[in-house]
Amino acid sequence: FFENAERTPFGYILPPGIVQEQALGVNLQATQNEQALSLNICGLPDNAERSIYKLLDMDFRLYKGMKMFVHAEAVPQDPNLKNKDLHIFIRFGSDLSRNYYEYEMPLTLSDPDLAASTPKNSDEYPQIVWPEANNVEILFELLKELKITRNQAGVNAGALYPVEGFIDPNHPEARLRIKGNPNLGEVRSIMIGIRNPKDDNLEHCAEVWVNELRLFGLDEKGGGAATARLDIQMADLGNLSLAGNYSSIGYGGLDQNVIERSREQVVQLDAATNLALDKFFPSKWGLRLPLYMQWTETRKSPQYDPFDLDIPLQEKIASAPSEQRDSIRDIAQDITTFKTISLTNVRKERSRNNKKPKPWDISNFSATYAYTETEHSDPLIQSDKERIYRGALDYNYSRSSKFITPFKKVSKSKHLKIITGFNFNPLPNAFGFSTQMNRQISVRQYRFTGDPQYATFYNKRWNWDRNYNLNWDLAKGIKMNFNATTLAVVDEPEGLIDTPEKKEIVRQNIRQLGRNKSYNHQFTVSYTAPFKLIPLLDWINVRANYTAGYNWNAASLTALSLGNVIQNNQQRSINADLSFDKLYNKSGYLKRINARQRPGNSRSRSGRGKTPGRPGAPSRPGAPDKGRKKEVAGWEKALIRPLLLVRKARLSYTENFGTVIPGYLPDTEFFGQAPGFSSPGWAFVAGLQPNLNPEDYYGPNDWLYNNWNWISYDILLNQQVTQDYTQSLDARLTLEPIPDFRIELSATRSFSEFQSENFRRDTILFAENDPVQQEYLHLNNRQVGSFTTSYLAVQTLFNDDIQALFRQFEDNRLIVAQRLAGPNAPPHSDSLMAALGYPQGYGRTHQSVLLPSFIAAYTDQDPASMPLAEDYTSVLFNTIPRPNWAIQYNGLSRVPFFK
Repeated sequence: FFENAERTPFGYILPPGIVQEQALGVNLQATQNEQALSLNICGLPDNAERSIYKLLDMDFRLYKGMKMFVHAEAVPQDPNLKNKDLHIFIRFGSDLSRNYYEYEMPLTLSDPDLAASTPKNSDEYPQIVWPEANNVEILFELLKELKITRNQAGVNAGALYPVEGFIDPNHPEARLRIKGNPNLGEVRSIMIGIRNPKDDNLEHCAEVWVNELRLFGLDEKGGGAATARLDIQMADLGNLSLAGNYSSIGYGGLDQNVIERSREQVVQLDAATNLALDKFFPSKWGLRLPLYMQWTETRKSPQYDPFDLDIPLQEKIASAPSEQRDSIRDIAQDITTFKTISLTNVRKERSRNNKKPKPWDISNFSATYAYTETEHSDPLIQSDKERIYRGALDYNYSRSSKFITPFKKVSKSKHLKIITGFNFNPLPNAFGFSTQMNRQISVRQYRFTGDPQYATFYNKRWNWDRNYNLNWDLAKGIKMNFNATTLAVVDEPEGLIDTPEKKEIVRQNIRQLGRNKSYNHQFTVSYTAPFKLIPLLDWINVRANYTAGYNWNAASLTALSLGNVIQNNQQRSINADLSFDKLYNKSGYLKRINARQRPGNSRSRSGRGKTPGRPGAPSRPGAPDKGRKKEVAGWEKALIRPLLLVRKARLSYTENFGTVIPGYLPDTEFFGQAPGFSSPGWAFVAGLQPNLNPEDYYGPNDWLYNNWNWISYDILLNQQVTQDYTQSLDARLTLEPIPDFRIELSATRSFSEFQSENFRRDTILFAENDPVQQEYLHLNNRQVGSFTTSYLAVQTLFNDDIQALFRQFEDNRLIVAQRLAGPNAPPHSDSLMAALGYPQGYGRTHQSVLLPSFIAAYTDQDPASMPLAEDYTSVLFNTIPRPNWAIQYNGLSRVPFFK
């Protein structure tokens, strides 16, 4: 602004009516720098143009038009330049070559003599620099009319229309043009340029300024919204809800600006009802028929045509032939209709008179049916209709456990409870099944694709899930649980099921219970040892659990030759709790030793507070109190109570097994077995682990090799067979020498092992031939594992010289290496190792040297006499866990000083 204010022949000045904006965040007197574009051209041939452009992403539809100031002046290179020799044009749209609007007008040159004679601070000077004849004013309404006129004329949209231009009635010398299908709703680029029209066959030079390109005339028309709701309660029959929502074009929140307001009219209607249809039947029947129905429609009508985003929809409908108006409206609208009807958990409740449930009672059954339909259409989708059918049948029977005790009347002695308490339950506690079908049919048809055959897409899915469960308390201490799940698919022919042949295929697939995709079951047995029936051992509680699982997953239909995947798992655990305080309390004397002294005991011992004549009160002075036991003296407690320091003990031992077998070819039927119960065998489905030991490869105990015909013959099978095993031991002991002073001892041990390998047919000759056993090989066997145990290095716990311990560890390595190699071993092949005294095969970084050296150093053992082995990990695996400890004292709160 300031640099060009004194420029000649025209000094830069703000256009008429434009005020510099104040800069924010700086001195209040500072204003933003005024910048305009200067276009210098020279030697522009006849019928040629030069331009600049800028990328945008704007919506012009809410504005009335666009304005811009333009200044043009002659330059010394072209002194004969006249008014209208050059034109300025503005082009904007989706792109600048095939879809755009263009506005063109001739330029009027500013008079340098008039500018020189006019003071720059006068009101006339801006009018000279920025002549009104050069002001660009594009009314968007004219662009809409131009597009409608072009479309009605049936002109090829790919050509520039009109070539000579559409006259702007407000500026008769200006011309408007259109090419392609631009729209004001998505302006992605804009171009400003200078054009030398095809008239005089002369080249021209000029300098042109453009400034204040701006939109004007914001459409601030608002909108409205309304909502209505009606709820009707029909006594105990049910309820009915009706709702409606409406919002118009231009509606928005108070915090939204004009650009963010809605550009569509939305009408939503909703009706829903819940009905208890069982109210139409006698209540003594005990029927429950809950019905739910809902209908919802949402209709969105845009302000602008979705394919001509700058043409209002109503205007396009009004200008179209009457026979096309309905289709234009339907295509432009976004309509979604939702309908559903369901009967959920339909059942007959058990009557009060029928106290004992029977397995065949109709009350054990419940049924569910639901139908949902969603239909959608929009400018691109002619119809998208989705139908979902859901049906379910459930059966559940349960009974109270009734245990048979055949020896109950043999004796009433508590010492024979282990015999008289023997019991069993011949019938299950509960069993049930559920079968559920979910069928989804989706048909989508797109618009403007010609042949409907290629515009219609089907998406169908028919799932059939079946679940089974059994709970059986075989005895009071033995409980069993079995759960199984089958996931199947009912395959359907392509397209609509509209012929008898296709319907018969579906019925046949249903009769075959579908195509299984997955089967899974889990079996659990728990046992509680009957120590509570043995008076001398009722302080012991032992529980054992066995859990087994099996899973079968189907192969992909596109890779059936790679086979299915089966896996099983097994968990065995035993937990023992020993309550020694309960054992001590079996002795009356030890029970009194064990008892805590409670407030008020001293008064009871002295006889004060007793009411004469009541139990527990002496009848006369000096008479013996036969109802009271002899109190324990303090010195007795002090001597004997520490001997009862063991209070509780807990032992937990768990083993986990798992095997995964890929490439398994047979299908699954009952209990996960193949047809005929031929494979994979009852042991595998019960969780027992097959023998995959590498030492037994290709022998009679090799499970995979001996069952090779179950495994895929495809040489591309690369998923590995895996087997894992984990073992964990956790032991805890609570010691309490005196009340409130506890010592917790804990010992843990865990071991895990993981094995993987490839078991497949390994041949490159005639892979499609029938395979033979010799072609199957064990490949890439790998075994890894981990071992953790609790350890107590108390010998060096209080040794502050950490460096000395580490040096001892380094020194131990030589002793251990020499012991492992023997007295006659040759020196190490490495000269450095040999110089240090290490024998051949046992360097200072050998695993069997490092491990015992480390253990000896940090547990203060003699490396010359500690047990060694070629594989020292075998020694570690046999290590007995050493206890860790924690001390806790809670008696300070009873000391008066700490209170």
